[in-house]
Amino acid sequence: MPPRGGAVFFLMLFKGLLEDPSRFPVQYRDHTVTHDNDERIPKVVNVVTTAHFLPQANIPGGKRRRYQFALHTLSMCFPVSQFKPSAFSSVIMRLKNDTDYFTCLFFSSGRCVFVRCKSPQHSLYVTQQVRLLFNNMRVPIDFGDGSPVTMDVLGKYVSLQRWNLENMVMSGNLGFRVCLAKLATVFAGIMSYSPKDFPGAWCVVYLRPPSQCICTKTFKCGCKATVLVFDRGSVIVAGARTVQDGNAVYYR
Repeated sequence: MPPRGGAVFFLMLFKGLLEDPSRFPVQYRDHTVTHDNDERIPKVVNVVTTAHFLPQANIPGGKRRRYQFALHTLSMCFPVSQFKPSAFSSVIMRLKNDTDYFTCLFFSSGRCVFVRCKSPQHSLYVTQQVRLLFNNMRVPIDFGDGSPVTMDVLGKYVSLQRWNLENMVMSGNLGFRVCLAKLATVFAGIMSYSPKDFPGAWCVVYLRPPSQCICTKTFKCGCKATVLVFDRGSVIVAGARTVQDGNAVYYR
């Protein structure tokens, strides 16, 4: 029994594929699955912490002696550092940990600021790594009491005194555009929007009652956070001290 027309066409097509497959171009498709909901979950993008590496010791007579870093010497010990005292009174270093970059700012008082860390644990880890850099560094030591300047290992005088989390920045996306003018009108008195000064709307969210605030000029207790909303739907939460506080502010 002879094959039908459809079967003959199928056999001819199959035979052509076997004879010259280059005549049939192959189109590759991207099968990467993107989860839009993952972008709406807030993520930690920057953690700012401070650490103190020099002790503050009292001496007889009621005076307070301050140990200080010689920033010029410190900048020469680290080839990757930048130090321009006329512009900014600190030594700036941009270091790499695995695949992430973070920035260190050393001040003469022994205070160090760590920027662009990915989590509090990551910041504490890089703080210990920077502390180990001082172990075998030989620098001139001047005690300031008239004794001669001697060369010694800086690791003998450096220790991690205090470590504080100053600021945590989290970012998320709502998944839709926002009319900031209407948003500021609906929440008048809460949100501020001035497109001439800043392209986003912002407001302050209190995590605790203002009566429990113990903030000073040099210390922030983390009782409030600042929220920035942009027209493309991106939301930035700054000022939180923990991931739980940042998530609470974002979903509020």
